Amino acid sequence: MRPTDRRELANTLHDRMAGSYEARARKDEHDAEDGLVKTYLLEADPSCFGASDDLPGYLGSCVKDSARPGITDLRSEATDDSRLLRLSGRCHGRVAEFHIDASHERYWLAHTMASSRVADAFLKQTVDRCRQIDRAWLDVSMLEWVAQQGQFSGLGLDFDRGPLLSRESAASARVDSMKMQVWGRSARDVMEVLRTTGEFGPETSLAKVKVRYGDADDASGFTIDEVKYNGKFTARGTSFMAHADLVHRVQRRYSRMIEHVERHGRLRVERVDRGWEFRGACITYQFTPSCAPFREWVGRMFSCALPFRLWGVPDFDGDDFARVAALDLHVGQPLDFEIAPDRIRLFMHEASCGNTVLRLLANLQRTLDAGTRADMNGESISGVQPQGAQPDHSNVPR
Repeated sequence: MRPTDRRELANTLHDRMAGSYEARARKDEHDAEDGLVKTYLLEADPSCFGASDDLPGYLGSCVKDSARPGITDLRSEATDDSRLLRLSGRCHGRVAEFHIDASHERYWLAHTMASSRVADAFLKQTVDRCRQIDRAWLDVSMLEWVAQQGQFSGLGLDFDRGPLLSRESAASARVDSMKMQVWGRSARDVMEVLRTTGEFGPETSLAKVKVRYGDADDASGFTIDEVKYNGKFTARGTSFMAHADLVHRVQRRYSRMIEHVERHGRLRVERVDRGWEFRGACITYQFTPSCAPFREWVGRMFSCALPFRLWGVPDFDGDDFARVAALDLHVGQPLDFEIAPDRIRLFMHEASCGNTVLRLLANLQRTLDAGTRADMNGESISGVQPQGAQPDHSNVPR
């Protein structure tokens, strides 16, 4: 029976987590893969969804408008819980169903038990192309913070020049792409060796961490989550509550980062006692100059394509500087850029979305230079809050 509220959903996902963990223990890999619980952290534009009296209907129309060929039988349905939606459809003939927890106005959680191949493809062909919704983008610093929240047990590296370079240019690069997964306590040592080796440092991009989270003394209440840079959590273990708590910790930290960027980064003029005052700050991305042709990677960054979702016509001044008056395809708001071979300056407008700032950071780390960092007012935007926070179960469905 389909869950009709968040309590039933939590129970259903808990049962499936426990069942898939037992199946894996029996080496029944097929059952284990089909039963894995996955949660995707999404960022929804509150100015759009917050004004709708028919949330399921509005979500359905938004997703249908952006869906690509291969997506059929698309449906968005209400449940007994006004903030729990059901989104389903077929992706090239295979069924995908998500329960979307929209209890937070802006940061949604999309839960599914579909296989990774089907779930990832479905979201890529629907939500990833929807103007009103974006992924949560976890940069390297955020993933390293996630790894500290429990017992670190593995990582994945993923670097690919493809989104920024033509096939010919990528093939001529010293390193075109790098993918690696390392499980075990020595995984971090392997990554550090690659990072500190001059040959592979710029391409050693942390894209996923694996962490055991929960009561270390209670074998019946834990989760082993793989957390990816694009906000995807894949859970193995015995407790959905532990998985949900880890997701909510990341959600809270991420939301504070976005709030900080928007409060201090948006350029605006505000009235003060004695007149008007200019507020805001430039976001500066710094990286190692790429071997890629400057004009090529700048042009492709603003070509509307995933994962950057930016449109603009670069105004080049020689071969080492460009200005771009761009449009963010997520919320349809303008952004201004100044670009050099070793840095990008981003100027947010008054209604610009902070999620775009982190989307650009996470994807520059995966396509241009793994060591890319973003600063605002002299401090990293990834380190704007304390490392620790006590577990808070207030938003976890019970």
